[in-house]
Amino acid sequence: MLPFNDAMKAKLEEASRRVLNAYQRDTSHVGKGRDHWVERGAASWGAWVEKVLLHQMNNPFVALPRDVMARVFSGDYSGQGVVAEISHNRWIAHCECGGCEVVDPEAPLFYCFSCYNIADDGKARIATFPDDWDAIEQALMARSDPLTRNFVPGETASRLVAENIEHGLVGGGA
Repeated sequence: MLPFNDAMKAKLEEASRRVLNAYQRDTSHVGKGRDHWVERGAASWGAWVEKVLLHQMNNPFVALPRDVMARVFSGDYSGQGVVAEISHNRWIAHCECGGCEVVDPEAPLFYCFSCYNIADDGKARIATFPDDWDAIEQALMARSDPLTRNFVPGETASRLVAENIEHGLVGGGA
C-alpha cells in the first residue's frame, strides 16, 4: 500500500469538501435533519419521508408494500432504535443494513431508505441523542473546518473541548 503524501491528502480533502451539502458547509451551526429536509423541499421529517416514499412508489424497480405509509407513520416506535452521531458537521444515524440518514435532535425519528426499516416491519425508529447534544455541538463550533466537526457515541463534550485545546483552538468551545 502506498503511503499518503501531502498532495494526495490535499486532493482527498478537496474531494470531500465538494460533496458536502450546503448546510454542512455552513459553519454557523451543526447541521440537523431539518436543514436537510428544507434543502430538499420538505418542511418536516414526516413530509420528507412521505416525499421520498411517494417517489419510490412510482419507481418500477422498487417493490414497496402497499401499506408502507401506514407502517412508517403508525406511531409504534417499539423497534430497535439507532444512535446519533455527528459526521462532517451534520447529525446522522446508521442502520444495521449499512444505510445512513440525517437525523434531528428535535425530531428524533429515523427511517432508512436503503432497507425501508425492514427489520422493524417498515416502522419508523427512534434516534437516540446524547443528553448533552447541545454542549457537544457547542464544542464542535470551535472548529472552523466542517470536515473536523465529528462526534461518535461515547465521546463527551469535555473530551471534544480538550481536543480543541490540544489543537490550539482558542477557548476550546462549550
